[in-house]
Amino acid sequence: MAYQYDVFISYSHNDRDWARKLFSDLKANGIKVFFDTDRLDSGKPWDEQLRTALNVSRSLIVVWTDEHAGRSDWVARERAAFWLLPDLGRERLFISLNLEGHPQADTRLQGIDDLIIAGVDRRNIGTLDAGLWTKIVNRILLSLSGTVVPMPVVALTMTRTEATALPDRDWRDIESQLGVTKAQGLAMYGDKRDDWKPYGGPDSIAELLERLQQRINAQIRGQNNPPRYYWEFPPEAFWIDTDVAEDFAARLSSPVAPSLLVIDPVGIRNRDVLDRLYLFQDSIARNHIAILVLAPFVMPSASQMLRRWLLANARPYFSPLFQPVIPPKTVIEAHCALYSGDEDELLRLTWSAVGRGFRSATQVAAPLQYLAP
Repeated sequence: MAYQYDVFISYSHNDRDWARKLFSDLKANGIKVFFDTDRLDSGKPWDEQLRTALNVSRSLIVVWTDEHAGRSDWVARERAAFWLLPDLGRERLFISLNLEGHPQADTRLQGIDDLIIAGVDRRNIGTLDAGLWTKIVNRILLSLSGTVVPMPVVALTMTRTEATALPDRDWRDIESQLGVTKAQGLAMYGDKRDDWKPYGGPDSIAELLERLQQRINAQIRGQNNPPRYYWEFPPEAFWIDTDVAEDFAARLSSPVAPSLLVIDPVGIRNRDVLDRLYLFQDSIARNHIAILVLAPFVMPSASQMLRRWLLANARPYFSPLFQPVIPPKTVIEAHCALYSGDEDELLRLTWSAVGRGFRSATQVAAPLQYLAP
């Protein structure tokens, strides 16, 4: 069957903020979502339009609370109508995003209890942890029918506890060489590594990665049957079990899928972070891994203006670098530095080019012929 929608979101109007956020993030990741924005539990009939939308939706997600969804006539009708559709449990999938309680159990139901387990206040969506929500959205993306591609990602950074434990001499070095005081540095970290705020800004690395994932999926949405990409984060044991860390490093280094290594330059003063970084020592030589070193301060506006200037004045040359397309129109391996501010950076690039040229020359040069007298 050809489906018009990937998913139909069912919810009580009391849980509208959660349903709206779910709709927004699924849509941003290339999912075709039916979402009734004018929902009322009373005063408006449950009509044929909703029944039709259910019929042409591959899956149903119900935003569940015992208090609200459990007493909603609309949610009850939508659940009942969906249960009667063909292929439920095979092509069709029923997912319950549980904020409080659980819907009546069924072997065809996939329940997501992460918010309940984390103790999230369902009445205050503003307290939601961005990293937790990203993982929930990724679970849903993985569950929905279609081609999904996991992208291993690891952010090598600290918690506030680890940052506080750095010796004062480290913070003196950080301030003298990077211009970041101890107070400014500690403000970048939180209870979890996902809370790290690079660039000295308000957004955590979890929020930055979520937006990046959405932009990637939005860019490829216009292609025929595009895959959907989602971040595959390391397990919690990554930071306490060396074997688990080595296994995930091997996963990230495998050329099966694009991968992302994010490095906190202040965090590498922490021994655990530095030890994990060394597990990815060969990543620089692998073209499928993007390595991002995120500054602990706001980048100068002049650097941002330079990017806009280059695109405005020489777009055909610089657009493959700044705005690569998926899939690429040409095979490009960029050996380029923008914002080069010193001679060492010039030497790095030139030396890299010399090395590539040297390898090529030695591969094609004819061997010397020695003639006996």
